[in-house]
Amino acid sequence: MFLLQLSRNSPINTTLLTEDGKPMYTISTPHKIFRRTTTVTRHTYDAEGQPTDITEEMAKIHWHRLTSSKLVLNGELKNIDKVMPKTGVMGSRAFTASDGKKYKWRMGMTDCELADGPKPARPVVVKMRHRFQDISTGTRPVLEIEESVLPFLDIIIMTWIYTERTRRDIEYERLGSV
Repeated sequence: MFLLQLSRNSPINTTLLTEDGKPMYTISTPHKIFRRTTTVTRHTYDAEGQPTDITEEMAKIHWHRLTSSKLVLNGELKNIDKVMPKTGVMGSRAFTASDGKKYKWRMGMTDCELADGPKPARPVVVKMRHRFQDISTGTRPVLEIEESVLPFLDIIIMTWIYTERTRRDIEYERLGSV
């Protein structure tokens, strides 16, 4: 398993760190009431594993409440509903990776996981949820990613951001109505 730690327990404002603490992706969303945009930046390293001064803007998500959110990926503006169509009543979404294989994000009450293929699907990405960092052990929320899907890590990270943010919005709405 490949692990990415979240520096903060937020899918839209965090840095995803490797096990040795190196930043791999920075995810940032300015605090605005309307027209929020999340920017995902990939960090690069040289052959010796040292950070370079080069960072690459990988994607942007333009969040919309009343219409479909938009995604800028590889310089193309796409409708999220086209990239990740809904696949169930619980808000699950699917996408096709560059190898032609289909993956599905399943939303649970407290987490989401990515599964491959048709049933019986097996989880290939699981988020270990820790609501607060454990001060004594330094435990942070972690994405556990199966090695077989690492070639598609960029699209997995982008789709996780969207799915987890959406899942949390649903969770907050549910808690607010209690």
